Amino acid sequence: MSEVEAAEHRARCLAAPALLIGHSHVHAPVETIRDHALAIDAIAFWVEPGAVVTDELGVRFRPDLAERIGVARPAYSFIGGNAHTVLGLVDHHRPFDFVLPEAPHLPLDPSRELVTAASVHAALAAIDAASTPIFECLVKTAGGPVVQVGPPPPVFVADASHEKYPWSMTPDRPRAFAPPWVRYKVWRLSSRMIEERANRSGVRFLAAPPEGQDEHGFLRDEFRKDVAHANGHYGALVLRALGLMP
Repeated sequence: MSEVEAAEHRARCLAAPALLIGHSHVHAPVETIRDHALAIDAIAFWVEPGAVVTDELGVRFRPDLAERIGVARPAYSFIGGNAHTVLGLVDHHRPFDFVLPEAPHLPLDPSRELVTAASVHAALAAIDAASTPIFECLVKTAGGPVVQVGPPPPVFVADASHEKYPWSMTPDRPRAFAPPWVRYKVWRLSSRMIEERANRSGVRFLAAPPEGQDEHGFLRDEFRKDVAHANGHYGALVLRALGLMP
């Protein structure tokens, strides 16, 4: 990118009326922004090398990104939200299940080891711990109100023989996905944890849009990108729920 192009890009980003920022789940609305040429700024950590700096001074954003975050406009956080896929997407050598306290009627597999919801919550919190200081840094740096967006629900069908999945990321686990209701309950628990974190910071939480879910709460097939992510059509649902798209 030339100096002129970089300056034009900076001006467009700073002039946008809203900012989306975060980890992989931000890519669904970013896809929508691109396809519809929407004037919305977006920072996706996976394509911004060195976006977050961590050293003896703590956590902060790269200076050019901090400038964009500091503009007086709403900032919509997609920070975190992946803990449920890390913990619950791929099955374990000790397959587990648990009772979700707020929905004890959900199916329970007696062939799997029964663990407590508290232990699953603790495991999710440990996985998501690295994202908490980033979220807190966003709240401190943002020039306008922050809204935390919850992650999309899991898909119902996840067939290991057909899905393209980087199994090298889970070398100590079977090449199989956990059953749908286990994945769903882990997602519910993870979403509640993210909402609680937002509440502690006085940040509004937007749950996954119900229009994107089937009658059981799973991600509808037309909004599926892959086994772990939603697509641009789902991104449009999120942008409409945020009031950023008609």
